[in-house]
Parts: sequence; structure tokens; C-alpha cells
Amino acid sequence: MTQSVDLTTSERKLVFAMTLSSILPLLDSSIVNVILPLISNDINASYAYIQWAVTIYMLSCAAGILISPYAHENFGLKKAWICSIFTFLVGSILVGLSYNLVSLILFRCLQGFGAGILIPITQSTVATYFGKERLKTIMALIAIPSLFAPALGPIFGAVISEQLNWRIAFFINLPLVLMAFLFGRMTIPDNKSSKYNMNIYVFMTFLIALILFFISIKNITSGLFFDSFNIIMLVLGIGFMMVSLITNNKQTVNRSI
Repeated sequence: MTQSVDLTTSERKLVFAMTLSSILPLLDSSIVNVILPLISNDINASYAYIQWAVTIYMLSCAAGILISPYAHENFGLKKAWICSIFTFLVGSILVGLSYNLVSLILFRCLQGFGAGILIPITQSTVATYFGKERLKTIMALIAIPSLFAPALGPIFGAVISEQLNWRIAFFINLPLVLMAFLFGRMTIPDNKSSKYNMNIYVFMTFLIALILFFISIKNITSGLFFDSFNIIMLVLGIGFMMVSLITNNKQTVNRSI
């Protein structure tokens, strides 16, 4: 069982803000999967191409996760959290204003990038503020509503599909982000930033590997597993992934010596 923990008013506000930060990306992803046909009809894009709105979100989210250590160390937790959650918000609003497939994909990329930075920054904020003694209990408090978010997303998406406009699914992030900002801006620890040099080579090779993997997996689900071009992309993806991991491990070993 989860041990009870006494929280001050400030700590309760922080937990609430971090809970919203954790829920937002999960809720958005689960809703979009339901309303894709509605988006496809509204912007006159085929369903085969509209699925890239999901794929590009996941890819840009992965890129954001890779960037998050750089944002954390160079700007500090508070600035990194504020920038990432508002990047997610701007992307959400722009997605809601999308008028064709290209704008939809570009704005989903921005939204996913903000979500990718936000997820680890949220976890780092909780770990930094509450420390090892209370971390498990606080993470449990945040995890409970976060588990319900993917389950509620399809229900909310179905309601939107039947009764409302699909754009509301993205505009709803505006009040949620503003609430998170209201409670988080005064409570997030403003820790000191430090110089962090990100290895662009490792970042790019890992990102290219993810892109190749996602494209090849998408082709596999479309029945193109034995296509020669798809096999080449899969092999290249594995190769880039191995190069990225080996290079990163060598740097880690050299730093520890």
C-alpha cells in the first residue's frame, strides 16, 4: 500500500501541476486516435496519409525526450518546464487551426516536441523537489490519474466525434495548461543551470534510427514487410541505432575514467 504523506499547500499545488503535465500528452494521444476519421474528412485528406499525424507526433516526442537533458541542464527545471508546456500548448492551438494535411503534420510535430521535453522534465521536477524519501509516494499520487487519462481519451474523443467539432480536442488543452502554469510557476524549484554539451552526432543518429524504424513499422502494418525499400530502411535503422548506442557508451566510459 501507498504510505500517506503530509503535504503543504505549496506542495499540493506542485503535485497538481505535475499531474496535469503528465496527463496532457497521454490524453492527447488517446483522443487523436479516435478522431482521425473526422479530421480526415474535414481537411480532405485520405486516411492513409492522415495517420502521419500520429506518427510524426511520436517521432517529435522522441526528439524532445532526447533534447530534455540539454534543456534541463542549460535552462534549469523551471524555465525548461514553462517553455515545454507552452510549446505543447502553442502546438495544440495550431493543430486545432489546421486547414490541410501539411499544416496538421507540421503543427503536430511542434506539439509532440513540446510533449517530449515536458515528460522527463516533469519527472525530474518531482524527483528534485521531493527527494528519495517521498518520491515513491508522490509518483504514486501522480500515476493514478495518469493511468486513467488514456482510458478517458477514447470516450472524450467519441463524444467529440458525435456531438462537437474535432478541433475542441486540441483547444481543451488551453485551460488545462493555464491551470498547470498557475499552480506550477510559483512552486517549481528554480534550480541553477549548468553547462551541458549535447553530442549532436549521437542525437542525429538516434533520431534517424527512430524515423527509419517508425516508417518501416508503418509499412509493415500496411503489408509491405517484404518490400526491398522497407527492408533497407529497417537494416539502416538498426545500424544507426547501434552506432548511436556504441558512441554514447564510449563517451560515458571516458567521462567516468
